[in-house]
Amino acid sequence: MIRIASVLLLATAAFAQDASYGETYRLKVDVDGTPRKVGFFVPKNIGKRDMRPLVVALPDGANARGKAFRETGQFEQMAYEHRFAIVSVDITSSSMEGWHPNDAVAMERDTEAILSAVKAAKEKAKELGFSIDPTATAIRGHSGACFAALHVGVRNPDVFWVIALNGVPKWYPEFLKMDSKPDPQQWIHVYSGASDNGRVKRETKTTVEKLKEAGYPQITVETIKGMKHEPKPEIFVQWYAISLKRTAKGRKEAGKIAGEAEKLKADLEKGKGGVIRKIAKLAEKEKKAGFGTAAQELLAGLEKEAAAAFAKAEDEAANHNVIEAAAALRDIEKKYAGLAIAKQAKSMRSKIQKSDEFKAAEMLAKGREMIEKGQRDKGVDVLVKLTEKFPETVAAERAKNLIER
Repeated sequence: MIRIASVLLLATAAFAQDASYGETYRLKVDVDGTPRKVGFFVPKNIGKRDMRPLVVALPDGANARGKAFRETGQFEQMAYEHRFAIVSVDITSSSMEGWHPNDAVAMERDTEAILSAVKAAKEKAKELGFSIDPTATAIRGHSGACFAALHVGVRNPDVFWVIALNGVPKWYPEFLKMDSKPDPQQWIHVYSGASDNGRVKRETKTTVEKLKEAGYPQITVETIKGMKHEPKPEIFVQWYAISLKRTAKGRKEAGKIAGEAEKLKADLEKGKGGVIRKIAKLAEKEKKAGFGTAAQELLAGLEKEAAAAFAKAEDEAANHNVIEAAAALRDIEKKYAGLAIAKQAKSMRSKIQKSDEFKAAEMLAKGREMIEKGQRDKGVDVLVKLTEKFPETVAAERAKNLIER
């Protein structure tokens, strides 16, 4: 993932575009040494200690000219009515000319700006006494802003639960060319006008088809009667508000699980026993809830770590260092108890220890130890017996070399 730039809260004084709904805070983030303006709107009915959803509203090129403060205003009343916060940031990939994958630098910088803006919003929210619901963040783009919304959204499912697209002007295969697989927990909302131009209709249809082919199961598609190529954020907000209510129980459960995962992570670092089994159960519970990734990501990290340790043990065994391999496998059994790989390690270790190669290796180690302690005659006797008893082993060849020295 692209490095998130340090957030510069250079100008945090609030100004009111419409004081009856709330306040918009002027923030800035740094992208490669260049400041980007950020608008963070907080409805006045969000109270202290509240945890509220966040909508990342990306400015398009035609209406908002890529400027954050041209985008937030149209959401204010709706944000107040449904009690969610809005953040927007200046971007360059939503110009009238559109964006093309050849201009990767522009998208890379916009990605950094967007993720930094989300971070800035969370920090400002904390300063104001409330928090952002990590299970309910949406990224939304109209027209040229669809490029960044889709590109950034699919690559950061841990940040964005919802990706909303309105009037996609162009589909690029590069949108889905990424290392990770589609996250089945991400919800995607695609809508366009029935009176929009033919190109947008075709590209929007292609976008939906490609997302479905890629494996995104939660896709809602709407064609709005009488609507042309226009923002119409109220269509998205209506869908978003309903979706928040429908998923409230599952997302609340995900929040609790995330808290439990943090505690288990701390226990893991302290070396407490039985923690991995608890993490595995919690990850399964999270999967069933349908929201959140904290426990699953923690488990995936452990599985990756264990797999790397197992691969090293396999390398030792392949190099006929069977004693070292068995020791490494035993460590995996103990350290990663509760994971399937721990059972694999036990099975492999048992097989190794029953082999002639392992028995010969033990004799080799004993003979070598005696020689190193100055008991050469006794050590050589052990090595000779090894070569006679297990002549076909690698340990026997190594024993002959020691005898001949």
